[in-house]
Amino acid sequence: MSLTVQLQKIGIVLTKILPVKVADKIADGLGMLFCYASRSKREYIKNNVRHVFDGENIEPEQCNYYVKRTFKNFARSMTDFFRLGYITRDVFNVDCVGFDNAFKALELKRGCVLITLHLGNWDYAGAFLAAHGVPMNALVEVTEGESKAVAKDLYVRVPAAGYDCIFGNSWAKVEVYDSPLH
Repeated sequence: MSLTVQLQKIGIVLTKILPVKVADKIADGLGMLFCYASRSKREYIKNNVRHVFDGENIEPEQCNYYVKRTFKNFARSMTDFFRLGYITRDVFNVDCVGFDNAFKALELKRGCVLITLHLGNWDYAGAFLAAHGVPMNALVEVTEGESKAVAKDLYVRVPAAGYDCIFGNSWAKVEVYDSPLH
């Protein structure tokens, strides 16, 4: 089992036993640790930040601020994702604007495609929608070093979500996997 998968499993256990604020502080610290430990990822994100500010003269301090915030945000997003394994519909703390639009689109009987940014709590948003009656499918990329069984375990264990997952990667056939929660 890869180090990434082992860390994910540890993260799931820790978010279950630690208070939310403590887990979030630990996530911030781990995000910063990874920021400093992974020069290649840090440089990659720094280049992305420079691309976002293309044409503007961004100071190195401001660029570094956004790089650090990106690492912290990712760590917190993972913490929220791990929490999805044991929260229920009534625990979702979301102020949703325009939620009725999803149902209006579905009434047309042609489906509805929701597209979100990659970095963020899109898993949380999908789980929220599914928990409130919107049929959901999630495209899940099985990353290198991660088995399909582990990916399924991470997504299917979400009791509040109940969405179907479509697993695949760039070199394998996409497989539709029905969640046992339906």
